[in-house]
Amino acid sequence: MDIGTSPSSEGTGVSYPASLAQTRFWLLDALDPGTPALNVAVRWKLLGPVTHGAVEATMRRIVGRHEILRTALHNEDGIPTQLVQPALPFQVRHHDLTGMPKEAALAEADRIGAEEARNPFALEAAPLMRATLILLEPGESRLLLTLHHAICDGWSIGVLAEEITKGLAGEPPLPELPLQYGDYAEWQQAWLDSPAPRVASAYWTSQLAGLPYVIVPPDHAAQERGGGAIISTLLPRALTDGMVAMAAQQGCTPFAVALAALGQMLQARTGANDIPIGTQVAGRTEVELEGMIGPFINTLVLRLDLAGQPDWAERVARTARIVAGALDNHTMPFELLIRALNPARDARRTPLFSVNFIFQRSFVAPFEGGGITLVDLPSHSAGALYDLNFFMVERPDGWRASCEYDAALFEPATVAAMLADWRQALSGQPVAASAPADPVLETLGAIWCEILGVPGVGPTDGFFDLGGHSLLAARMLARVEAVFGQRVGMAALFADPTLGGLAARLAIPIAAKSSIGTPLVAVGNPVDWIGLQDALGRKSPFQCLSDAAPGLVTRLYPTGPIAVLGTGNEGMLAMSLARALGADGRNVTLVLVDVMPQQPRSFWRGLLSARDLGPRFDGPAILFRRPDSSPDETDGWSGYLNGTLDVVPLPPGPWHNVVAQRIGAFVG
Repeated sequence: MDIGTSPSSEGTGVSYPASLAQTRFWLLDALDPGTPALNVAVRWKLLGPVTHGAVEATMRRIVGRHEILRTALHNEDGIPTQLVQPALPFQVRHHDLTGMPKEAALAEADRIGAEEARNPFALEAAPLMRATLILLEPGESRLLLTLHHAICDGWSIGVLAEEITKGLAGEPPLPELPLQYGDYAEWQQAWLDSPAPRVASAYWTSQLAGLPYVIVPPDHAAQERGGGAIISTLLPRALTDGMVAMAAQQGCTPFAVALAALGQMLQARTGANDIPIGTQVAGRTEVELEGMIGPFINTLVLRLDLAGQPDWAERVARTARIVAGALDNHTMPFELLIRALNPARDARRTPLFSVNFIFQRSFVAPFEGGGITLVDLPSHSAGALYDLNFFMVERPDGWRASCEYDAALFEPATVAAMLADWRQALSGQPVAASAPADPVLETLGAIWCEILGVPGVGPTDGFFDLGGHSLLAARMLARVEAVFGQRVGMAALFADPTLGGLAARLAIPIAAKSSIGTPLVAVGNPVDWIGLQDALGRKSPFQCLSDAAPGLVTRLYPTGPIAVLGTGNEGMLAMSLARALGADGRNVTLVLVDVMPQQPRSFWRGLLSARDLGPRFDGPAILFRRPDSSPDETDGWSGYLNGTLDVVPLPPGPWHNVVAQRIGAFVG
């Protein structure tokens, strides 16, 4: 890595290209100007004879040494550019609380810290850092630092803490840096212009092909991100010792063990077997970068394979392999990965994953020198960048498991329960799938989410407040009738359009309704299935989906046998859904109804030749064939099946009664 030397910062300022990380943070800020979710807020306890003057003088030396702390991001024809000021009169805010009782002073310091963490930055105005000193009593202070992510990362906080403590201890000033962040940005731009990125992308485009976007069902639907909050728990020493021992046994790092436990908890919450989780690596591959401040981190997407109900040791082994592969290919910038995969975008969420995980020893170890002691304290949440950001940090009192969450989506009790389940998984114990307190609310919520296109709803959310209108309401009520077997009129919905209000009108819970017969889940156009529903007499719960959605089906019918139906061109989608539902040993029957016009022989030969595109379905299947079907059709479907295939001929004309009579044996 040949970065070169830093140009002089004399004069009116120096411009550099923005790095990829800075460009991403600039774009996120443009979507939500001043968002505190991009703030990095830390607080430290200072013990000893610390004065405001000494802190301010130390901070000014550090700002003079690191160009990035004098940097703003300017918009140059739609492209962000770093502009470094040659000098900057940095000021440290000061609060003297020595006249207050100690408990009141601590509470006020906590309030000031939370407020400072959430105050916004304007990216075009340097400095993108604030410092506040709070004097609690003689010999004890709090130092609050808030920086924008465009100029720092977690490692940078450790660099800052070391330079601050050395300055307050009266050590000689540090020498001038041989490189500045702008030099790194110029090197990165040269790397981007080389063939290296194309080589780096090969692993990731293969590893993340077909990646699902998994969301933990929230307590509330939120159209915009809310404020962040953090819940934390101190882990018992015996538990973390066991984590380290498991890592040694498996030949991996404690990070992989903690991640495996997190994946187990998320699987229980979502029902998903294929879960992407984001994490960050330092990105400082050269020793010259270790003493610098700036956003060098890179984000990796870890795709956990949880299929087949693996035991604890197998979960850890699988996770360790995924982590090793990601670290071997960590140089691919996340920003380029997004461009290469071009995933569907949601302005409220990070592309590719909604859950993040950080595992680290504290960047700031307790420091003593010159009569000054600095101790790292838990941070205030500035704002939530992800739906859920789980992290384990080793502090002086032990390992703490924490979660920063979007308070507009989740209730504190829900997050606390997730932390408890994570802790249970970390002990090697199984985590039970989350059982809804009210099955009716859970089922109605799943229906609303599908029809309204929202990630989650709560009991007090209103259908029309979430973007619903009369046509969607009619579709939703028809779905409710099909699932619950009860009709709710439009007038009743208008009278109380909340999820809880609609649930109160349904007298039969889904658990009782499901006991009537095996649920039927059909894939395709609902119009194709109306005749079959009438022929069955609605004696079983019947759900029609426009696409294969195993997560939704699991939320509607979490346990027990189930039948999946497909007709016409939707047969392959139905088989894919049946295969996903049966992956964990669930009793699934696949029902294929051929009502297509006769297909040419080449169609079925093509189907046969494509068998290696996916695994086979292991359960029983029934194929209803038209009289004029191709003779190769049975062979075409059987090539995708490991279980029995029962072929039933259909008479000319309407087919619904024949199918209803045949499948009625196992649904009623």
